Amino acid sequence: MSAPDDTGTLLVCADTVHTMTDGSVGPTAVLVEGGRIAALGSREELTRRVGADAEVVDLGPGCVTPGLVDAHIHPIHGLELARGADLSAVTSLEELRAALAEESARTPEGWVLGYRLDPRVVAGRNPAAGDIDPVVPDRPALVRLFDAHSAVVNTVALERCGITGREVFGSTARVDVGPDGRPTGFLIEWEAMALALDAVPPPPLEARVDGLLALLGAMADSGLTAGQVLDYTPGMIEVLEAAEAREDLPIRLLLSPWIQAGDAEGRVEEVIALQGRRGRRWHVDGVKLMIDGTIDNGSAWLERPDVNGESTRPLWLDPAEYTHVLHRLSGLGIRTTTHAIGDAGVRHVAESIATAPNPAGVTHRVEHIETAPDDTLALFGAHGIAASMQPTHCTLYCSADGSDNWSQRLGDDRVDRAWRLRSLRDLGVPVATGSDWPVAPFEPLRIMADAQLRREAGRPDQPPIVPAEALTARQALEGYTSDRADSFDDRELGRIRVGAPADLSLFAADLLATPPDDLPSVEVVATVVGGRVRVVSR
Repeated sequence: MSAPDDTGTLLVCADTVHTMTDGSVGPTAVLVEGGRIAALGSREELTRRVGADAEVVDLGPGCVTPGLVDAHIHPIHGLELARGADLSAVTSLEELRAALAEESARTPEGWVLGYRLDPRVVAGRNPAAGDIDPVVPDRPALVRLFDAHSAVVNTVALERCGITGREVFGSTARVDVGPDGRPTGFLIEWEAMALALDAVPPPPLEARVDGLLALLGAMADSGLTAGQVLDYTPGMIEVLEAAEAREDLPIRLLLSPWIQAGDAEGRVEEVIALQGRRGRRWHVDGVKLMIDGTIDNGSAWLERPDVNGESTRPLWLDPAEYTHVLHRLSGLGIRTTTHAIGDAGVRHVAESIATAPNPAGVTHRVEHIETAPDDTLALFGAHGIAASMQPTHCTLYCSADGSDNWSQRLGDDRVDRAWRLRSLRDLGVPVATGSDWPVAPFEPLRIMADAQLRREAGRPDQPPIVPAEALTARQALEGYTSDRADSFDDRELGRIRVGAPADLSLFAADLLATPPDDLPSVEVVATVVGGRVRVVSR
């Protein structure tokens, strides 16, 4: 964590202060001096203690929590992902073409871009170049699917980028080809998508800085005080340094750069060398790995194939290489967090962690865990493995009737093992929660609500998805505070206690007493980062 801000005296009062240090609610005031928590007590006691020059924020019947931390975001890389038309509301090929025609008219030069497309816009196959060509015939076009692990390009893009379908990758990424051996336009996983993405001009540095500060400001206004960035793209440090040259980041960023299957030799050394690099409100700690892709595009690693005969292999051509990299990092005292979605992938990662040398006793974490059996979950509890999961990936992209793409791909009892947050918590496993923005919206109150409901908040007409896996209100809050901290050995954030950095989230109502359907509408009053108050803009 970066050094605390040099601030004066701040007193924050509320009828409810959830310290997350135990199961009780005690103090009604938090005293901050020099950017750190100096004392906890009653309003009356601490009001008498401060001088006339102290800044006082009294929420009345409101609520104070430790600063909420999203365990999985992509704020810099995600701004590149989320370019062009937002296609999240598109449900048919006709709507897709209309949205891309509108985007093409809005941006008359260069690439036509879109993101968050549901693959179900076409039935029985993957999206293809022919779906885009009628409305974008003369310019390159690229559309990312909502899983962020696949994309579709049009024929002009295939030709301009020289994509043939005969490419060989260092991972199990692939270019989809038709019966004639020609590329269909569907690109699966990062190495394949890079064939086209590398040809898309990036925004100028100033535009990237503008976008980052605006996004982090919106995240702060939603109640977040920090986020863990699980990627590393060219120019990322340059963007962060340029942003901090302009102003303080609205939230803290913990960067865990990735090492991917197929990375060039020397990448591991580069990422090791990045550890500890920092700015005022950002720092590098840990590494992200990826064992598989997604169920939605057939690139996950399942113990049995999906209904299309896909999702049978890890991204690493030799999964032992993944284990070797994780063991090397662990031996150096570097914590890891691994993307693992399919049951075979989750099992391999858990077994790799269980056998890793760990002289520093660091906690290793597994991301996503979309389907896993009981014996795999037991490995988490037995070996001190933490989890990080995204409740709205379940509630926004799946349905209880099995009509969604994820469920139809699995097609069997694995659907009943969807996003087992409660099962992991019952085993004593720390479960951090978050959004994976831009894959899903970042608003934490919405995510905490869905974690309790196992459906979309405000939609009582929706039946819950595997309701036995619902979290309690306190567990949902712990996912953004104490469990998030425990999932990554963070001894600074996640709890309100004397000596900790003064990172707080301030609300107009008690989050634990609010019905989950009403939780997204609770007013976020302000956030505090390092003792500095940011009043939420309206």
